Amino acid sequence: MLQLNKKHKKGSSLIEVIIVLAIVSFTIIASMALVARTRLEIKNNEIQDNANEILLKALEALKSPSKVVLTQDPSLTGVGPYYFSLKVEQDGTYVLEYKRAGSFTALPKTDGSFDFSKICTDQNPFHVTDGRSFNYCQMVEISPILKAGISRELYKVSTTIIYQTSNEAKSETLISYRYGSFTKK
Repeated sequence: MLQLNKKHKKGSSLIEVIIVLAIVSFTIIASMALVARTRLEIKNNEIQDNANEILLKALEALKSPSKVVLTQDPSLTGVGPYYFSLKVEQDGTYVLEYKRAGSFTALPKTDGSFDFSKICTDQNPFHVTDGRSFNYCQMVEISPILKAGISRELYKVSTTIIYQTSNEAKSETLISYRYGSFTKK
């Protein structure tokens, strides 16, 4: 009888221990991958939020009557559109610097042929940096609206920003209207 009890002792075999270790290891690896993906998504959201903030600040400034100064003025008397880079000075004044048409023709495409690192460089006249490690390129397009019966100056203003997230290049455009002229430098 004593020998029979010794044979039925409960215990884990080596195979059972290996299976448990495999399950625990898989769970740890899966959770680490989830943390890495979450960090990447947070960074992408931060880049997109910063781009939207820059875009909205610029559009609000372009609509305001006194915060915008034109340099290298093309006089805005023709049909347009006129293309500008937008910079913010230390005192908060927005400066529009005239650029020739065609300087900002490369926008992200769905076919994946857009190379952000070659287009939006420090040498690009539309390059913007927000003081962090994110790079953006922003273009302002101004088109005078010439209609009979309008006594004040009216402009269609659109601003486009391109930026790179971890997996794609994006562009966003906002359109607004400005009543009144721009300050000239």
